[in-house]
Amino acid sequence: MNENYQKERKTEFWTNFWPSLQQATKETESYIDKKVYGIAAGGIGIEMASLQFINNVCFKWIALISGILFATTLVLNLYSHVRSLKSQEKEGDAIKQFFEDENAFDDSQIYSLIQKENRTLTRINKASIWTMLFAIVSLLAFIVLNI
Repeated sequence: MNENYQKERKTEFWTNFWPSLQQATKETESYIDKKVYGIAAGGIGIEMASLQFINNVCFKWIALISGILFATTLVLNLYSHVRSLKSQEKEGDAIKQFFEDENAFDDSQIYSLIQKENRTLTRINKASIWTMLFAIVSLLAFIVLNI
């Protein structure tokens, strides 16, 4: 009876809890991504406008670094999405295999796969945030030095 109970709990988790957790995560990531894209694209726009409207522009190299960092932020964010889709495919295949052949492996292997993929995505997302922060700081420094 204990084995049956555990099997029912695992099935309940993978069929009920997991999809709702994935949906909540997806909505949060979508919200954050929109903000990151907006800030990075806006930063590039502000940088271009400031280069046009500031007379006697000094420290152009700071503006160049800022632009490169904003562009890197956008590329990292895009790569994060591509990587996330591939990770979801892997996780979906592992969960499908788990249900089709329970003797193939236990759910701890699914958890370890998910954790590994999440660590990679977390690193990419942190790099994106740091490049955006450095881009903002360098853009502000450029504007302040040229006013």
